[in-house]
Amino acid sequence: MDRHNLAELRRLAGAGVRLQLASGETLEATLEMFDRHGIGIDRGYGEQIVLRLEHWSKARRAWQVRESDTDTPRITEGIWA
Repeated sequence: MDRHNLAELRRLAGAGVRLQLASGETLEATLEMFDRHGIGIDRGYGEQIVLRLEHWSKARRAWQVRESDTDTPRITEGIWA
């Protein structure tokens, strides 16, 4: 996860990151997990924070965007707010 995306998620009072795998399974991790267990890397694409698989959990619920949220600008891909 790009470090600046995590910072923006915090600014927007987001809860964490949700990933949908090619298998259809959805994993999620809270910002707290990134803070406690994230590992900083930079392989030429900017600063990123990686999180080992053991710190992700299966999503408790499916993605759902409330109608009232559609007019609010926010990061949506891979992040829940």
